[in-house]
Amino acid sequence: SRLAIISLATEKDRCVLFLNLDDGVKIFDALYGVNSSEIAAVIRKMDPAKVKTVITDCEEIIVAVAKDFFPGAVHIIPVEFWFRLVRADFEAFSHDVLKWCAVRGKDYKIMIPKALLGPMVADLEEIFDARPAIKQPYEDYNLLRDIISDRDELWVYDELLEWSEFVDGEFGDYLSVTIMQLQHYRQEIENHAHYREEVPEPLSKLLDMLEIGLKSDRFFSTEAMKAKLLYGVQTDIENWTGIPLGDVLRSLYDE
Repeated sequence: SRLAIISLATEKDRCVLFLNLDDGVKIFDALYGVNSSEIAAVIRKMDPAKVKTVITDCEEIIVAVAKDFFPGAVHIIPVEFWFRLVRADFEAFSHDVLKWCAVRGKDYKIMIPKALLGPMVADLEEIFDARPAIKQPYEDYNLLRDIISDRDELWVYDELLEWSEFVDGEFGDYLSVTIMQLQHYRQEIENHAHYREEVPEPLSKLLDMLEIGLKSDRFFSTEAMKAKLLYGVQTDIENWTGIPLGDVLRSLYDE
């Protein structure tokens, strides 16, 4: 009844995992790449009436496909889904503003919080002196990052809206489409806050570990990846509902 569709990075490409969350976290299908037609084909094999909750964290088109195919389900997307759009736009915006700045590693330094820069924080101040136009967008972006870090709070969506309304003018214009996406996914983001019990606590940590494991290996086909993820551990085919993610991680790291 609880489905999660998650995209992860591998060494060569991205992959999409279909997870059963009814009893722990289990992988019951995997695809290489983010081909929307292949993903839609997997989704359409399922019975819409049996899916009560859908957690989606991948390409926007897949979120839309899942929403259309499971109209009766509660649809949940993590706040990070929208945050990734903002991050990409901020990175492009800051690169454009900073491209003539002489500070070495400027793109890297502008994308991490000041508190984590250590001795390099002086370089950030040099960036602000050389390109004052980046200072307010940097502060806006880091304020947003602070909001995201408090995403368990039920009012997070309201805080995101408030952030979008008071963001720096030029930066806000640059983010106009991304801010529209915030409005578009309003209900799904609110669901992420109000239906937290549907999102298993260890999910993010397990997926982070799995992504690291996948990046340390090389896959060149969906079949190879499925064999690694689904058949690399002992399975009970007769009562198969997916491979526990913990078992998959152990099989990856034990080799």
